[in-house]
Amino acid sequence: MTSEAGVRLLGAHDVQRLAASIGIKPTKKLGQNFMIDPGTVRRITRLSGVQEGQHVVEVGPGLGSLTLALLEAGAKVTAVEIDPVLARQLPSTVAQYAPEAAEEGNPAIITTDALQVTAADFRNSASGLDTTQPFTLVSNLPYNVATPILLTFLERFSGLHDALVLVQSEVADRLSATPGSKIYGSPSVKLAWYGSSQKAGTVGRNVFWPVPNVDSSLVAFTRDAKRPENLRELTFSIIDAAFAQRRKTLRAALKGLVTVDQLKAAGIDPSLRGEKLSIDDFIAIAQQVAGAVPGSRPKVVSGLSTPAVSETLLAGNTAETEAAAPHRRKTARRTFLQIRTPAKINVTLHVGMPAKAPGTDDDANDATTQRSMETVYCSVGLYDDVELTLKKRGAGFSLDLEGDNLGDLVLDTSDMRDNLAVQALFALAKEAGKAPNVGIRIAKRIPVSGGLGSASADAAAVLVGLNELWELGYSTAKLRSIGASLRPEVAFCITGGVFKGSGAGDIISPIDTETLGTLSTLLASSTVLLGTYHEGLSTPDVYAEFDRQRAAEERPTTDSGSAASSVSAADLHSVADSSSEGTCHNDLGNPVTALYPRAGAALHDALSAAPGVQAFISGSGPTVVACLPDAKSAWKVIGAWKQSRNVDRIVRVEAPAEISISSEV
Repeated sequence: MTSEAGVRLLGAHDVQRLAASIGIKPTKKLGQNFMIDPGTVRRITRLSGVQEGQHVVEVGPGLGSLTLALLEAGAKVTAVEIDPVLARQLPSTVAQYAPEAAEEGNPAIITTDALQVTAADFRNSASGLDTTQPFTLVSNLPYNVATPILLTFLERFSGLHDALVLVQSEVADRLSATPGSKIYGSPSVKLAWYGSSQKAGTVGRNVFWPVPNVDSSLVAFTRDAKRPENLRELTFSIIDAAFAQRRKTLRAALKGLVTVDQLKAAGIDPSLRGEKLSIDDFIAIAQQVAGAVPGSRPKVVSGLSTPAVSETLLAGNTAETEAAAPHRRKTARRTFLQIRTPAKINVTLHVGMPAKAPGTDDDANDATTQRSMETVYCSVGLYDDVELTLKKRGAGFSLDLEGDNLGDLVLDTSDMRDNLAVQALFALAKEAGKAPNVGIRIAKRIPVSGGLGSASADAAAVLVGLNELWELGYSTAKLRSIGASLRPEVAFCITGGVFKGSGAGDIISPIDTETLGTLSTLLASSTVLLGTYHEGLSTPDVYAEFDRQRAAEERPTTDSGSAASSVSAADLHSVADSSSEGTCHNDLGNPVTALYPRAGAALHDALSAAPGVQAFISGSGPTVVACLPDAKSAWKVIGAWKQSRNVDRIVRVEAPAEISISSEV
């Protein structure tokens, strides 16, 4: 389809031919679904209102379907593409399909992650775009990071005035939701900080290749609000706290951050829930909190409030008993529970080689199930909130997920059973002879595929919560056994705290006194920071890289896949006396940094920022953990990470943390 401007738009055959010519296979990890319908890209361009000569930024141009339509409209396009192969191909595609519309420097192409792009990147590009001056964002955003990209661009580039973005329909609903609706949440309020948004239409699945398993919608945004920028981080921290436990009243959800008197002074009823408040209501609360001490406000890191670090380690780190699980309390029969389930880190991790030699039939399975390990688990105060509701007989189960970044989690009904929390429901129902008539709602804040046990924490929450709701009285040991059948680290997540993991990581045992003392010095008296990422790593990929590196080193390994070494107090004492690396030992650290160099750079940032810093990769990464001796060192690491942008989010956490349950609404 060729226009008067001499632009021929891409159809299905063109897209597939171009992809084949450069060896591109669309990947779910990068959120790649290429548009193949000329009518759709023209419609998006028309709805965006782009005029001739207007500066437009396109994130994720892919093979150029939307880029060509924007050039046809006369826009000056700056494209941000993470995939270098696609970035190299785009100029050739434009030259072939839009020879009359293209000109030198149009489109300008920046090859980087959209979450890392800076004002200097735009200024130094062929377009010379000044991001403090008005420009428009028009994009088919990668679905797995759509919300973070939009909010990051609005925070970082004051010139972003209008946007029209294509996102997953459920994300579009949340972004454009208004106070009082069930889908109104943290993304809705944060977007409203910058301006107004609304849904601008739907797009069918058949206009993409490959066809996605979700529906898509357009969201239109206009920056039309002027907010007190000095209150943004504090306001966002209050928003996060209000929606972290959305079933709770503001009085309960904001406890420790906002007082009842401050809520009342802001004109807010403490018995309301966060979902009833507008962005102006949250700003009013922030103004009261900021004014509590003239000239000061609570310390906030990347929009999160700063919880105090625990002064003691988990009480009762003693031998397991067959007593009823410690979470269980004698109460009247309930039909609803909320479980706050913490992330886990691996303070140290030793991994054995596969029991079967590569190339055998069994080796075709996930290598992580065929090796032993020894680790020290520690739960930390970054939480998912899991709500469980008993449903009527015959109603079946349901799963509802929400969060700024759900990664590759599947939301459509046909794939719900792949979710580990749902698998936990069915495993416990089978064991107890119960019908799985349960509604599961998960507000996810633990990054997916980040080495923090995100899915395992949710599964543990389901087991612990249903043990109460169904009044089963199962012991901790039994719940751990059921959890281990799903994934080894679920066994640890049943309680959280600090424990040793052995076998495949599923044999949970107390830590000896000497090691416990070392951990107390390392964690409880330190400030603990997590450097997290919007995109995760595949655990099988990390283990494959581990095996490749180990084979290249030609080291002798222990037989039958036993752990490379055992966890001891000496391992942990060596943290404080280590060499230039200065990290807790993690056998997977080098494989992670080889696959994800940003994590390695962030590790270096932390270790170089201040003396006495202990930093390491958690589990199979890419999350970086930094344990710091004092607040001054913490702010130095935070400053280094913010300057380098080698992490996407910084979270200060308490360590250790525990799983907790509540029936309060």
